[in-house]
Amino acid sequence: MLGQQSTIEWPWGRRQIRDAAQLAARVSQVLEQHAVTGLLHVAWRQEEEGAVAEGGRRSSAKDPRYVITEVRRDETAIAARQHHLGWRALATSMPAERMSLPECVLHYRQGWCLERDFHLMKARPFGMSPILVHREEQIVGKTYLLTLALRLMTLMETQVRRVIADTDKALPDLYAGTPTRLEARPTAARLLQAFARAEITLTHVQWGDKGIWHVTPLTPTLERVLNYLGISSAVYARLAGDTS
Repeated sequence: MLGQQSTIEWPWGRRQIRDAAQLAARVSQVLEQHAVTGLLHVAWRQEEEGAVAEGGRRSSAKDPRYVITEVRRDETAIAARQHHLGWRALATSMPAERMSLPECVLHYRQGWCLERDFHLMKARPFGMSPILVHREEQIVGKTYLLTLALRLMTLMETQVRRVIADTDKALPDLYAGTPTRLEARPTAARLLQAFARAEITLTHVQWGDKGIWHVTPLTPTLERVLNYLGISSAVYARLAGDTS
């Protein structure tokens, strides 16, 4: 709103305000409602006696009417407001001798954010709510199970990001429809979504006393993910084989 021409729209079908104090209060209310107090300045005037107002009526000294004549932008105040948009205050107990202010900001932005854990617990893929159990031990058990899954996702994410940071080899094919897009800080959810899109299936064919297992081959990206996690692709390949 601050980067565009600002106007105040007065609703149709309401009686015109005839008291200057009431008009000033109404203007202040509208400015405060749209969070532009101090950014816009509204001017008005009283219609001269005998002037024709909307509807063909003439104003008089006993029946004053007020007209909004101008809504002016305070460019200096708007620029000052825009300058502070997006800023946040950060506090730390880290001594300046150990880490400078820019280093603290970079460390904070690159670190794990605890709020994300709470969001994951409440939303997909965990979906803590609704719990759909009634016994207390069931509620505690489900909470422990979801917490364990969250820890595994956190470990998966931090390990992959650490290897990418050390090797400077970002992962492609993590975004559906854009296989060439590289991602240097993938989330665990996006890594798991890449496995889900691969539609991995394990098939067993049995005839007589012989049986064959077949598993969908991994894409190069998924093989790299396993490698970054310290898991040999041979572990995955061993799911399929001749069981005769």
